[in-house]
Parts: sequence; C-alpha cells; structure tokens
Amino acid sequence: MRENGITARGTGREPEDHIGKMLLLAGWLAVEKPELVDGFLAEHLAPWAFRYLELLEEDAAQPFYRGLAVLADTTLRAIVDELGVRIHKKRLYL
Repeated sequence: MRENGITARGTGREPEDHIGKMLLLAGWLAVEKPELVDGFLAEHLAPWAFRYLELLEEDAAQPFYRGLAVLADTTLRAIVDELGVRIHKKRLYL
C-alpha cells in the first residue's frame, strides 16, 4: 500500500489482513487503481482467502456466516477466473 500511495483508514483495532478489510481494499482498487488489482489478488488476498472462507463455511455457527463465506468465495473465484489471475503459492498455517 505504501509503495502505491494508498493510506489505510480505520479504527486501528482490526488486523491488517482482516478479510473484510482486504475485500474492501480489492473493491477500492477496482475503482481507483485497477492496474493494481491483479497483483493484489495474486500476492496478497487469494493465496489465503479461499482456505479461510472454506474454514469459515465449515465452522460457522450461524447460517448467515456460512452463506457469507459461500458468497465471498464464489465471487472472489469468479473475479480471479475472469481476470486470469495466477495466484502465488504460499505456505498457510491454518
């Protein structure tokens, strides 16, 4: 973000890699800096988001969160596929 002149706003209470914050940034990039979307998805969001959303769907105690996980996963996969993003492989610890 710093390299691209993007300043984060928020309460400072949520972690930098909070799924909601990352999805919000992806949407903002799509509008404001579309040339950065592929790299952001490939390097920073997609390597772990699909696994996270899978676990959220499996472990959610409420149907709302299961549905939210499915919707987010389906939408993110469609975007990655449509753009032809090549996701970087990273070791996951979850």
